[in-house]
Amino acid sequence: MKKLYTLICSLLISISSLYAQNIIELHSIANLRQPLGDAGYTLDGIHMTDSRSKIENATNFGASGTYQKSILITDAYPFSGDLESMSSSPIDMFYFGIFDNANASLNTFTTAEIDTLFNWSVRGGKLIIGAGSPSLPLFNPDVLNSKWGFDLALLSPTAISPTTAGNNSTLFNGPFGVVISASQGGGSQGYFTTYPSNAVILADNGSGSPTLYLDCNTLDLVVADGDAYTDLGGITFGNAITSNNDRLWANTIAYMDELQDPPVITQNGNSLSTGTYLSYQWFLNSSAIPGATNSTYTPTQPGNYSVVVNMDCGCSNVASEQVFVVGDNEPGSPVYFDFSPNPANDLITILNADRAINTIEIHDQLGRLIMSQQIVQDHSGDHSVDISVLQSGLFYLSVYSGNGVVSTKKLMKY
Repeated sequence: MKKLYTLICSLLISISSLYAQNIIELHSIANLRQPLGDAGYTLDGIHMTDSRSKIENATNFGASGTYQKSILITDAYPFSGDLESMSSSPIDMFYFGIFDNANASLNTFTTAEIDTLFNWSVRGGKLIIGAGSPSLPLFNPDVLNSKWGFDLALLSPTAISPTTAGNNSTLFNGPFGVVISASQGGGSQGYFTTYPSNAVILADNGSGSPTLYLDCNTLDLVVADGDAYTDLGGITFGNAITSNNDRLWANTIAYMDELQDPPVITQNGNSLSTGTYLSYQWFLNSSAIPGATNSTYTPTQPGNYSVVVNMDCGCSNVASEQVFVVGDNEPGSPVYFDFSPNPANDLITILNADRAINTIEIHDQLGRLIMSQQIVQDHSGDHSVDISVLQSGLFYLSVYSGNGVVSTKKLMKY
């Protein structure tokens, strides 16, 4: 009887694991966040009713569907402060729609909430942002601009026409068909006037102004107008996929699901390894290691190791976090610390270091040393660093203890 019970439990666990692998857990902010006025741009909003029904239709997304994964949608985070809880939830993908900051009914987004969303994203979370041009009193995307570094201009009407990179992607040539061109909609159509330098432009307005891009810093997809995914932009009624906008919306979910995760280094004995990418370059103490261009590398000396990869989505020079190898090729014990604010513009403060630190370094995404600051006396606790001279972008902040042990965290400069 015990053996039969064990076998049944094993089968249930296996079935549960298989079931979980074939479900995409998609979260979105509940429309209750902004109940009045021109609302309805989240997955439970009135303008996305049919967008939702299309991806919940098992003929489209399901075990026997066009894309053989089912979609499980969670509408949550309706009140100010709620979004901080998402870090403890098993989320595969997140859709952030349009909100009107000028609407008195909006439960405003706190800095801590946007920090939580951003930190989840840079750790590998897959975020789709349906933005909107800053044509107040319509929509204001400033709530996200300080983190994701984009801005928009109003231009109506505006197309979403694939670039060469877009045509080579599953966004415009994917499981739900070819998208020749999609439409924006409503009065908030536009294009990006500012976007991250490390981005893949997947669509423009037909005249070279970007309307859809993949941010290679965060691996998030940002569309200039969230109405590309609503009935205002061209999503058809019902749960069938028939229009260009229908195909773009369904392909978007598949594209993000298939998007590679950022590189992560694992250590097995004396060997360091990462995932499968188009190309690799390993770094030691911010310097490229000659000939170290495979997915694995065996350290020959102590130091700080990282790897930079090129990804099949078109993103190049995507860097891993550093790992720290000491003399016996075992990972060093990290210095536990935090810093604030992040993103930052001028000053950051190192907070609550658990041991004395004597050096602070900042490296760029290729592992190159950008800034080094010596602390005259070993220092634990708070310490300020001026980063105003840095250009906008993603960096790595490292602190060193007196015995050379290091810890690193990502820093976004805006």
